[in-house]
Amino acid sequence: MTHSFRVLLLFAILAILSASPRAIAQGEHLSLDALKALAERNYETVKLNRLATEQARLSVESAEAGRLPKLDLTASYAHISESGKIELSIPGLPIPAKTIALGDGNVWETALTASVPLFTGFRLDAGIAMQREQRSMADITLSGSIVELRNQVTRLFHLAQLAMRSGDILDAQRLLLTDNLAARKSLVEQGQALAIDTLQLATRILQLAVDRGAADVQRDRAILGLMELTGLRERCTPADEAPVAPDFIDATEADLFRTAIANRADLKSLAVSRILAGHAVTLAKAPLYPSLFAQASYKVGRPGVDQFRNEWMDYYTAGVRLEWNLWSWNADGKNIERQQIEMQRADLRQSQLETRIRTAISQLANDIAQKRATLRLLEAQLRLEREKQLLVQARYKEGVATSTDLIDAETSLTTALLRLQQTRIELALTATELATTLGIEH
Repeated sequence: MTHSFRVLLLFAILAILSASPRAIAQGEHLSLDALKALAERNYETVKLNRLATEQARLSVESAEAGRLPKLDLTASYAHISESGKIELSIPGLPIPAKTIALGDGNVWETALTASVPLFTGFRLDAGIAMQREQRSMADITLSGSIVELRNQVTRLFHLAQLAMRSGDILDAQRLLLTDNLAARKSLVEQGQALAIDTLQLATRILQLAVDRGAADVQRDRAILGLMELTGLRERCTPADEAPVAPDFIDATEADLFRTAIANRADLKSLAVSRILAGHAVTLAKAPLYPSLFAQASYKVGRPGVDQFRNEWMDYYTAGVRLEWNLWSWNADGKNIERQQIEMQRADLRQSQLETRIRTAISQLANDIAQKRATLRLLEAQLRLEREKQLLVQARYKEGVATSTDLIDAETSLTTALLRLQQTRIELALTATELATTLGIEH
């Protein structure tokens, strides 16, 4: 293989690799938007809902086709044991009677029939309207499942971030105490410090390691949840993105409720179900009216319309057909009542759901207000804890402060850092829960 051929082969391989879709590398940092896009593309529930919308679209087209003329081809054969006969004779004359057979007992017929409904008691219109509303409900279900899925991704993303940031805080504090432990050990060897100091530091370092393990478990659980939602087969790492406070958390409860009314998929579905129940009532009333159809047929058969000739012949028929059910033991009336009750149930379900939404909005809005106030207090506390920890650290190096003082200061600082990060993420999680309650994406 020549050198130039190898170069060309290398360029060809590179071109193929660059043109192929990029795979998600194990451990790659993915943004929240990228994870949402993956979930929307790969999650099975969304795929099923997309198939349901396609089925609903085909059902609408099938129902609308009922208004159009229909063309049927039929063919039949029947054998008749006794065929009709006509005997011709002249009374008083010695002339033998003559018998004329009508056909030969074998009846063949083919027909091409066109028919179109003229009036069906509003059955066709109601059926088409119902299928259109079913398609609308399928679209609502799809959009609602996408919003809910993307909010689930946001929730797990923030939980993974909380675990990772907690782990970084614990690592930083453990590293600081490890340095102090090494310095304290050298002082103990020189007889300038007590062994109890090293024991206290070592115990705190082990506790930080245990806490770090718990944070790792929480991170892994969140990442596995993201893998399930996004369809990823390799572990990924959520990118370090600061939670964004959405604009709607500053809205009033009345505005939030109006947003929920306009966006929640279940409320939209209930509204559609009420419309469906109305069309179902119309459909139930259809048997009370007659149905009228027009049809025309072109036929080819033997004996056809001329029984005497008994030959293949073509002919046509045209006319109208009336269908009207006169008695059904009040089954139609009971069906109408049943559909009217369904409309009442839809009204009650909507009222019940709106009450739950109002309560949830009030609770979540109150939680957000409290967490924002807590966040401001924790930020002030963190500044004080940092100053305190630096002061104790300096006093510890000078031999004035004890290891207990250092551990207490470090523990207070770590606790403040963890609470601050936890409160920030909890605020983002509550905002995501509020977004889900409103039927919008966070």
